[in-house]
Amino acid sequence: MKMLSPVQTWPSFSRLIYETSLGIYENQLFIIVGFILIPVITFGIITFWLGDSRRFVDKLPFFKQYRLLTASASLSSLATLLASDTPIRESVEFLHERARGYGAYHLERMIEQIGHNTGKGNVGYALDTGLINAREITRLKRLSTDADLSRKLQNMSTTHSKQLVSSIQRIEKLMAILWPFIMYGTLLLFGGSIMMMALSIRF
Repeated sequence: MKMLSPVQTWPSFSRLIYETSLGIYENQLFIIVGFILIPVITFGIITFWLGDSRRFVDKLPFFKQYRLLTASASLSSLATLLASDTPIRESVEFLHERARGYGAYHLERMIEQIGHNTGKGNVGYALDTGLINAREITRLKRLSTDADLSRKLQNMSTTHSKQLVSSIQRIEKLMAILWPFIMYGTLLLFGGSIMMMALSIRF
């Protein structure tokens, strides 16, 4: 096309598409490195962004899924330890020693709240750090006794797992809807730019 008509004579839209494509081609190495680094950086942020500000982003995609995954795994492990007659504090400390980043942060807060006797021994108050769903925490706080606590925590773990699967399925459905629009939209952009360029050529 450049041989038939100089780029400077192409329609503005066609020049924009051409320059964008050329930029992608000339910087493809940086783009590939970027695509590799983005998941790594994202995982680092999700894993090691701690503190009260994390509560606000834990409702966003990927952050929410990571919270649900961490909560489910922690609750399941805690239930197993309690079922073996390990006291709640020792159980949480055991998990904390083997955790890192986001999970370790919440387990540490649980240990502190157990130590301060938050809720006067009620396990619901001890586990209320923002990791576990608020509805499940409310149910734990209403318990008058910790009898059969292991089974209750295992059920909570299952609930979080189901919510994780459901949220992932919603993302997959959304991507399935958006992907054709992105693909065909890109084809239309390139096809439209070529058509406009062809119509602008004067022989």
